[in-house]
Amino acid sequence: MSSNSNLDGTLASAVVKVARDKLAAALQEDGMPENLRRQLEELKGKMESMADLLVDAERRSLREEAVRQWLIRLEKAAYDNWDMVDNLQAGSKGGATASALPRSWLPAIAIERKGVTMDRSVDNDVKESLDLILQELGNFAFGRDDNEEIKLDRSVVADVHLHSCVDDEGSIIVGRDSEKHRIVNTLLDRVKDNSRGFFTLAIVGLGGVGKTTLARMVFSDTAVSSRYYNRAWVNVGYEFDLKIIGNCILSQLSSSKGEEEHQGYYLSDVELIMKRLDELVGGGGANRKALLVVLDDVWTQSHSHFEELQRMLAGGAETTKEDSSTGSNKVVTVMITTRRPDTAGACAPRLTIPLERLSSWYSWQLLQRKLGSTTRLDATTGTLEEREQILGDDIANKCWGLPLAIHALGYTMRSKSSEEIKSVIINSYIWDEGEEPILQPLLLSYLCMPPNLRLCFAYCAVFPRNHNILKDDLIHHWIALQLIQPSDGRLSTTLLAHKYIEMLLGMSFLQPTMQPSGDKSVVSFTMHGLIHDLAVAVSSGRSIILDSRNSYQSFRQENCHRQAWLTNCDDVSPRHLSGILSAQLRTLIFHGCNMQLSDDSFSSTKDLRVLDLRECWLQKLPDSICQLSQLRYLNLSGSYRLAKLSDSFGNLTNAVHVNLSGCSGLLELPASFGNLTNVVHVNLSGCSGLLKLPASFANLTSVMHIDLSGCIGLNSLIESFGNLTNVVHINLSGCSGLLELPASFGNLTNVEHVNLSGCSGLLKLPASFSNLTSVMHIDLSGCIGLNSLIESFGNLTNVVHVNLSGCSGLLELPASFGNLTNVEHVNLSGCSGLIKLPASFANLTSVMHIDLSGCIGLNSLIESFGNLTNVVHVNLSGCVGLQNLPKSFGLLQNLEHLDLSSWSCFEGLRSVLCRLTNLQHLNLSYPCCYLAEHRSHLEALKDVWVKVTNLRYLNLSMCLNPVFCYFEEKGRTEYIESISFLHMLEYLDLSHNVFLFDIPESLGELSQLQTLNLSGCVRLKRIEKWMGEKKFPKKHLVVSNCLGLQTYQFVVHSDDGRAGSSSNLAELKDVSCREVEISCLEKVTSTEEARSVRLVEKKLQKLKLVWSAASDDVPDVLSLKDEALLAELVPPHSLQCFELQGYSSEYLPSWLTSSMCSHVPNLVEITMVDIPSCSSLPPFGVLPNLQRLVLRKVVKVTRIDTVHLSGHQLSYVTWDGMESLEEIVFPTTTALDELVVISCPNLRWSADCPPKARMLVISDCDQLMMSPASEKKGEHQDAMEEGPSTSTCCTTSASPVTEVLIQSFTVPLDESKWNLLDGFAPLHSLYIMDCSERIISTEIMQRRCMSSLQLLCFSHCDSMTCIPEHVVQDKYPRELVIHECSGIKTLPQRICEKNKGGYPLVRIRNCPELNKWCESEENKNKLAHMKLIFELFGNSEADSAKHIRHRPRHKRIQFQPAMP
Repeated sequence: MSSNSNLDGTLASAVVKVARDKLAAALQEDGMPENLRRQLEELKGKMESMADLLVDAERRSLREEAVRQWLIRLEKAAYDNWDMVDNLQAGSKGGATASALPRSWLPAIAIERKGVTMDRSVDNDVKESLDLILQELGNFAFGRDDNEEIKLDRSVVADVHLHSCVDDEGSIIVGRDSEKHRIVNTLLDRVKDNSRGFFTLAIVGLGGVGKTTLARMVFSDTAVSSRYYNRAWVNVGYEFDLKIIGNCILSQLSSSKGEEEHQGYYLSDVELIMKRLDELVGGGGANRKALLVVLDDVWTQSHSHFEELQRMLAGGAETTKEDSSTGSNKVVTVMITTRRPDTAGACAPRLTIPLERLSSWYSWQLLQRKLGSTTRLDATTGTLEEREQILGDDIANKCWGLPLAIHALGYTMRSKSSEEIKSVIINSYIWDEGEEPILQPLLLSYLCMPPNLRLCFAYCAVFPRNHNILKDDLIHHWIALQLIQPSDGRLSTTLLAHKYIEMLLGMSFLQPTMQPSGDKSVVSFTMHGLIHDLAVAVSSGRSIILDSRNSYQSFRQENCHRQAWLTNCDDVSPRHLSGILSAQLRTLIFHGCNMQLSDDSFSSTKDLRVLDLRECWLQKLPDSICQLSQLRYLNLSGSYRLAKLSDSFGNLTNAVHVNLSGCSGLLELPASFGNLTNVVHVNLSGCSGLLKLPASFANLTSVMHIDLSGCIGLNSLIESFGNLTNVVHINLSGCSGLLELPASFGNLTNVEHVNLSGCSGLLKLPASFSNLTSVMHIDLSGCIGLNSLIESFGNLTNVVHVNLSGCSGLLELPASFGNLTNVEHVNLSGCSGLIKLPASFANLTSVMHIDLSGCIGLNSLIESFGNLTNVVHVNLSGCVGLQNLPKSFGLLQNLEHLDLSSWSCFEGLRSVLCRLTNLQHLNLSYPCCYLAEHRSHLEALKDVWVKVTNLRYLNLSMCLNPVFCYFEEKGRTEYIESISFLHMLEYLDLSHNVFLFDIPESLGELSQLQTLNLSGCVRLKRIEKWMGEKKFPKKHLVVSNCLGLQTYQFVVHSDDGRAGSSSNLAELKDVSCREVEISCLEKVTSTEEARSVRLVEKKLQKLKLVWSAASDDVPDVLSLKDEALLAELVPPHSLQCFELQGYSSEYLPSWLTSSMCSHVPNLVEITMVDIPSCSSLPPFGVLPNLQRLVLRKVVKVTRIDTVHLSGHQLSYVTWDGMESLEEIVFPTTTALDELVVISCPNLRWSADCPPKARMLVISDCDQLMMSPASEKKGEHQDAMEEGPSTSTCCTTSASPVTEVLIQSFTVPLDESKWNLLDGFAPLHSLYIMDCSERIISTEIMQRRCMSSLQLLCFSHCDSMTCIPEHVVQDKYPRELVIHECSGIKTLPQRICEKNKGGYPLVRIRNCPELNKWCESEENKNKLAHMKLIFELFGNSEADSAKHIRHRPRHKRIQFQPAMP
């Protein structure tokens, strides 16, 4: 951010307005002395006179230095007024402040209360400073713009109340799916392949382009989190400190593994970090040895930094090659995000993802999602949609394609009218300023904030760049500094603080911190680097940060700072500290303070409001801290060396928040602790050395939140604990030494949350516990010593949530439990000693969630269980003793979720389930205690599905084994088909049903199905193509560990149905079968997806790869080139059959060309179909086992020669639709059994190399029929008669053609058209298909090649009306077949005449007219001398198979030769 200084003073208007409001609030107090009231009213009037001019002043300050300096002075004067009011509110000099209001924490002005009088004068310096600023005001002639100010203020204030919800991150990310999938597949491949060693990948792009968001998407991906057992996220920033990075990783890994005791340790030696990493990352499978580290916002350009990082994380491993000899090697993947390409270069990434700005289309889509449904954009002309598009494009373009800017501005525009958007946003003066493009929308969003939110945002400048800001701390700071002041009674200060947090999140001015361990109890945020720069710029130097990057020497000692952050203790001496702790200071954050502080170290900063000394090394607090009468927030957490607090600690009477958590060395609290009568939050969690509370603790009558969790030394609470009647939250979890609660505990009548989880020593609750009538949440989980609840437990009628999980000693619930009529959640999971529920349990008519899982002693439910008609969720998993469900269970008409996993309640299950018509989630997996008599109950389940048609989730894992083992195949199919009634089903789990052989196609009707889990179905043979069609499943088909799987027809589709998004191809990685077909490969968008499948490692025998015809579903810009994809789909050596269809690239990858023999040496059959661009064929001749070759529509191939046909085993060859094929050269050694040539219009044989095949099929090839079989007519016949000759290399070794099939010739053929047959030896069989009677002439029949013809067949010659007379010679053919020639009505006359020659056998098939002619009385006599056979085509499958080879497209049919 290049123009930081230009923004000084932009906070002035907010400070002035808040200071004015504080004056106005003070003037509302009764009993104020008149002279003081007059002076305050005068100050208020002066501020109001300037407030209306500050919009114009801010605008001009961006260009005019004089205005900017005037605003800076005004800001300081406003702060002085603010501080003066605070001092007046504090009471008399050195006196105690008035009591704080318990729920708003806003101190009232103490006016002559208890003998203490207020200072009755206003500071003259404050008045004079303000007067001077007013005098200068006339020099600038600022304009007044009331309307614009109203728009900026009122509309955003409305947002605080109406639009404070935070968007789901996944719903507001566009245009990054392909990048995400590419990274995810790379990460998963490394774990799957056990690629040990160090691997880096870098995401590079402009600030605000979405690098961190993309990294978060990958980091949070469920597949990644399941494969990478160890994950850590580190915000790095400018300083690349290896020790800080290492300790941050260790802290997160320790937390995720539950090793909380190691979290606080800081290791100062890299070798120790390496050792600890080896302890945490190792053991178990590859997943547990996998480590993923994200280094966000990296700036270093030093290659040595990354070398040191590699050594620390991976022990110096330099490659990803697997080293099986070292079992402790880790799979380490580091993902960095950076703005600098040279940083990416320094880390030497294996994969770099350059992230570009969003296109205009994606920018508009993101803006629409961010605006939500409540905001409408409106221009002046066109339809509503067109007007919205025009304005939306304008705004999106102003954001420069950067998601960060779109998020900020889009959220700011929410709930604005079109007029406000045009005047305040589109026509803003900000776009005309000379700021950086990314800064303009961010600055505009900031200027549109209400004043208090501006102050809260600017305060965030006190935190260092990339710091994790704890949500609770931030809120407490804001409140302690009185930055938040509710303008009406609708929102409390705390609630308004939460709303402000949500607004900053909505604008992406705050971003949630990644939580690798999934711990949701601690919420924290970070600020994007650009946003942090903005906060620093607008704070006008009021915040200082002294850390390893900012030394004390760079500190400007102007004593104008109000917030200070110190972490660089080595650079700050006690003398330096005194220069920082000025009278203006209001916040001091000094983490890890290890210097020796004197008792008067804080004497110069008496007005300090926030003091954070967490993890300090102090054994004793300086006395001057206890004199900070205005201190409202004190944090000493983690100061484990602190042994005691001084008796003067109670002087901090204005303290609202006191945090002593983790002060494990603290043995007791001082008696004066009870003087903190304004304290609202007390955190003593983790004070394990604390043995008891002082009696004065009962005086904290304003306290609302008490945290004593983890105080394991505490064995009792003070008897007067019940005096704390304002307590709302009390946490005693983990107080394992606590044996009982005091009788006065029941006096806490305002308490809403009571957490006693893990109080394993607690044996009973006091009788007074039933007096907690305001309690809403009770957590007694893990109280294993508790064997009963008090009888009056039912008095707690406001309880909403009761958690008794893990109370294994609990034997029964009291009868009064049924009085909890407002309870919504009841958790009794793991109450293994519970035998039955009380009858009154049926009275819990408000309950919605019941968890009884693991109640192994429960043998029945109460008969009136069906009275719980509002229940939505019931978990009975693991209730192995439960024999049946009560009949009334079917009355739970609102039940949506039922878990019966590991169940045994078979009896009556069908009748119960049939009545639960609203059921959406049903888990019947893993039935146990199965007996023979239960078989009928399981069989009856197939009648249930037609009733529960709202089911979305159905888990039948292992459920069907007890009945399927008895069923025949038909019975199993019918059972599965019954599930097809569940049209709403989204998830179906049939895993581990080992008797499941097949999946019926009727499941394809489940159009909503997203996941079908078939894993572990070891007898499943086939996965057919219908299972992968676009509608089924949409998301996921799981077939891992299907050991019997033989065939898988896999259809590729995009994961979310959107163009360009990642595909489901990676699902094949766990598939193991013999035959795989992969279709719709055009939907694969990255080579990583293909690489992840690892085809080369599978035991495939047959593989078919299909690219479908181009469609609009996959834009060209997003599709992957076929060659790049095919290069990654390398099959295994075991492959025998390979088919390639629809491949559109010009060249083939190397595994199909130069290195074909080494990659697929065992290929027996190859088919290539619809190959439009490739002009070079693979060298098929190098394959020693190739037997069958089919080339169909490989349209650019012009020549086929010896390199393609030289295989010794090659027997069957088909060329079909080869439009450009002109020449074929047969090698001398090749002798085919069958050669099929179809629709090759330009093909001619090489003059000296005729076809070498036993059978020749020619269809639709006029040109081919004209080409001679040898250079000299009749040469071949002579060679065959005279024996082998060495004079011609081709013809002498040729295999004679004995069978010819001619098909689809529609033009008359004269003698010249049969030149192809001139070189052939006498034929045995001739088949003529789909031709006219003029296809064959007398001269042709008299040729030598016809001299020994045994079989002549006419088939499907519909235009033929008769068999030519000349086709029947004296001695040949021996057999005449007429097949489906509907136009032929008579036989040749020559056949009917008796002569001395032989008569052919005549077979007539499916020729009705000819049948009639032959069967007429007149012709029967004529034909009596010959053998005539009539056959019905298709009556005999064996006969049909004998005569009919296949039917090509249209009417093309090939026949097997008939035996004479």
